Amino acid sequence: MRVVLCIALSAALVGCGGKLDTIGGGDASIKNDSGVIIPGDAIAPPSNFCDQQATREKKCNLKKSTCLDTCFDNAIRPEAIGPLENCLLALPCDGDDQTCATQVGQPYASDPAFLSYQKDCFAAQQGCPEVNTRYCGLTGALLTQTLRSALDNCFFVNGPCDSMITCIDTAITNDGCSP
Repeated sequence: MRVVLCIALSAALVGCGGKLDTIGGGDASIKNDSGVIIPGDAIAPPSNFCDQQATREKKCNLKKSTCLDTCFDNAIRPEAIGPLENCLLALPCDGDDQTCATQVGQPYASDPAFLSYQKDCFAAQQGCPEVNTRYCGLTGALLTQTLRSALDNCFFVNGPCDSMITCIDTAITNDGCSP
């Protein structure tokens, strides 16, 4: 499943006199015209993300997706929501949403809790290739600790892969997201 998201960082930045910059390993931050860096966690989510997402989908002739506000509010680290939503909205029409997950997730790549989760995720995938690799990469680093813990528990479900996949899908769905 690939959730197609995506517009307005460029419009917001023009109004604020800033530009998207990657600081220290890909942190989605804004550097204003004076060179002052506003860290990624200071980037507010767009107030009308769903409307902008729908506008981008129409402009880019993309399949209409479900608004992800509820999913993001429940499943994504609160400090990463603004940078992630703004990055997704700024993608070109042929852009890959995983680019944003990688960029915004980079600051969490060395978090010990994420590294432990990632190890378990890759181990689960070895035994069950149907486990989506996206959850093991930096997208997984963007998830709340609560959701990562729920998914981590799924990685240790005994039985056929279907049981593990059902557990993962349930954890994702319980947070208002589509697996």
